[in-house]
Amino acid sequence: MLALLGAELPRTLIGAGAGNPLGHWESQPICDLNDRILKAAGSTWYDWRAIDESFLSSSELTAFEPEARAILSEEFGDARTIVLKDPRICRLYPFWRQVLDSLDIQPMPILPLRHPAEVAASLEARDGMHPALGQIIWLRHVLDAERFTRHSPRVVTTFDSLLGAWEGVAHRIAECFEVSMDGSATADSIGSFLSADQRHHSESAATSVLPEWVDASYQGLLALEKGVEKADILGTLTDIEAKLRASEGCFAPITTAAIAVGLQARRIAARLQEAEAELARLRTESGGLSTSHSTSGSP
Repeated sequence: MLALLGAELPRTLIGAGAGNPLGHWESQPICDLNDRILKAAGSTWYDWRAIDESFLSSSELTAFEPEARAILSEEFGDARTIVLKDPRICRLYPFWRQVLDSLDIQPMPILPLRHPAEVAASLEARDGMHPALGQIIWLRHVLDAERFTRHSPRVVTTFDSLLGAWEGVAHRIAECFEVSMDGSATADSIGSFLSADQRHHSESAATSVLPEWVDASYQGLLALEKGVEKADILGTLTDIEAKLRASEGCFAPITTAAIAVGLQARRIAARLQEAEAELARLRTESGGLSTSHSTSGSP
């Protein structure tokens, strides 16, 4: 939507996939860089633990800044307004904020909120991940995104709002950041793109019962969507993040190992499926050659 309203997308986009047939709209080099930063922090995209605060202010992290600046230049050139999207930035926002500041680029944080059960169902379908693990990963990402952007202008919006009334979302973005968001020339294109047909796993959200921390965080973030930045809401989110952090010592080693094993099993199964498909293809070709030889009278 932002691209259709005039913002510049990265030049090297991650391609479409089974889970996102219309594309991911994320930069492959930025995604790769974020994965390497997370690895340096002793983390991964599926790690629900908080990144160590000392790492976020370390020289080890600062060393990635020249590469980040170079990638932004390669991906966006001299575009006036850019779209920088990657879920990993939820956990690495202090780093990217520093990089953008060094380039005199004003960050305009937009937090797109999706029901945690839908996110968990998506991760289960794509990676075979247990829904409980998917929800706790969702929790870590949204709590970090909220915490890191709390003291700056921001827009929180939901998947429902975007599909139901994108014009209102665009208006809120324009008003918050004092930028032009005139969609009159591209309204039909935006409306066609934001099709409810592209929404998956909505049933799981409608019927799910969420864990207490997940539900309280989701309700708090829904309040933030309405522009209600009340101290009690922010206090609740801060309290949940502290409790989540305190639980890491007990549960993180078990859950992180379980996710890693599950993803590895998924990758092995995918490779096996590819090998079986290739074997079937070779058998078909071999059968065709044998028939050809027989028909031509060759030995």
